[in-house]
Amino acid sequence: MHAIRDRFLLLSLIAGLLAGLPFLPGFPGDFVFDDFPNIVNNPAIQVTQLDADSLAKAALSPQPSGSLRTLPTLSFAVDYWRAGVPIRRRSRPPTCCCIA
Repeated sequence: MHAIRDRFLLLSLIAGLLAGLPFLPGFPGDFVFDDFPNIVNNPAIQVTQLDADSLAKAALSPQPSGSLRTLPTLSFAVDYWRAGVPIRRRSRPPTCCCIA
């Protein structure tokens, strides 16, 4: 029974380390609050129809910061389409950010 538990723990540790590998290049970088240029002021993610053409256009559009972040940009576009309203500037962070 201990061998099964030990093997499970070892495989879990290996899986956790492998899952963290893609994030290693970002650790030395600074935190940049880029929501306004990359989300609010980015017309490429402001989709009004949820179809393959508009999603592909949003996902493959470069961010104003110059990088191409396909998955985050695609999720921003879907969130914008789902919410149906532009994001407004807040004077303080939302409560959910304070809880997390």
